[in-house]
Amino acid sequence: VVFPLTVVALAIAVMLGDGCCAFVSMALGRNEVDKAKRSVGNAVVLSVVSSLVLTAVYLIFANTIIAMFGGTFNPPHLGHLTAARTAFELLKLDKLYLIPAAVPPHKPLPPGSPDAAERLELTRLAGEQLGLGDRVETLDIELRREGKSYTSDTLRELHAQHPEDELWLLMGTDMFLTLHTWHEPEVI
Repeated sequence: VVFPLTVVALAIAVMLGDGCCAFVSMALGRNEVDKAKRSVGNAVVLSVVSSLVLTAVYLIFANTIIAMFGGTFNPPHLGHLTAARTAFELLKLDKLYLIPAAVPPHKPLPPGSPDAAERLELTRLAGEQLGLGDRVETLDIELRREGKSYTSDTLRELHAQHPEDELWLLMGTDMFLTLHTWHEPEVI
């Protein structure tokens, strides 16, 4: 919010500066034009400096936006990658966590499915294909817990690790439409 406001403030200061310079020079007469330009110029410089300071403060203290994209990833496919990449770019995320479920609570894994460790590795390899470098990370957070992989538990743990950051949850329409049936939807 601060950064766009500083840009607007700067644009207004420059426009007002030009208008004030013209007004002051007319009021003072032609002999005072240089004095008017210096006065307005100082105001514009002050606006520019304050805009830069506000922008620096915003950039220093802005929270990181981290998105969690969980699922069975059995296997991770082009649809997962396309959704993850699109969300990353459109939402201007700072970090993306891909989190395979150890024991999916919403649907059983079909017989012959890769185990959790294999799906974790497949998800990690798929994440590398996004081309986001260290801004995408595959976490084993749900594989380290016993029992079903509940999103509410994962969000609690991530929030404890990142208390100052914004956590966003990415999900497909199929899961969104059943969110009210999830374990602890009010926590999510």
